[in-house]
Amino acid sequence: MVVIAIIGILSSVVMSSLDDARASARDSVRRTELRQVQIAMENYYNKYGTYRVANAGWNNGGNGWFGYENGSTYSTAISRVLYNEGFLSEPLVDAPFNSSAVQPEYMMYLCEGGTRYSITSTLERPTPEDIEHAYNACNGGSANAACNDNPGSMSGGYAGCNGTVARYGKNYAISEP
Repeated sequence: MVVIAIIGILSSVVMSSLDDARASARDSVRRTELRQVQIAMENYYNKYGTYRVANAGWNNGGNGWFGYENGSTYSTAISRVLYNEGFLSEPLVDAPFNSSAVQPEYMMYLCEGGTRYSITSTLERPTPEDIEHAYNACNGGSANAACNDNPGSMSGGYAGCNGTVARYGKNYAISEP
């Protein structure tokens, strides 16, 4: 019985470590993919002088869910336009491990008339720096003039006024350099 108990304890420790390693690997893929998206956005900006991807995203406004199309409010994905321009290697880009069949994961927001942007995601193992950057990125919450709730002031740690951190639970962001 003692041997069986020891084997059980050891196997649970191994499984826990394996789960952590898998989560870290998925986060690494997300970070790498978003770096590629950031390069594509910079190429688009260099060509058009704006981060607002024309005729794409929510109601063709150039923002919203990044790699999502539904035929109505999202007629063309932002990632598809970047793909058609030759800036991305795939037409529909979203988190490769997104288990949600309803809601995509990568979200793009534009600020200051399309001269700034952020694309946010949800990491499984974010660092405090990741969360802080997401909160301070374009529409993360802190830049909103009507926002009076600072990081850590509300339950859940970081809350932004209708920002990607509070409203969608995003904890990682890339933005214009």
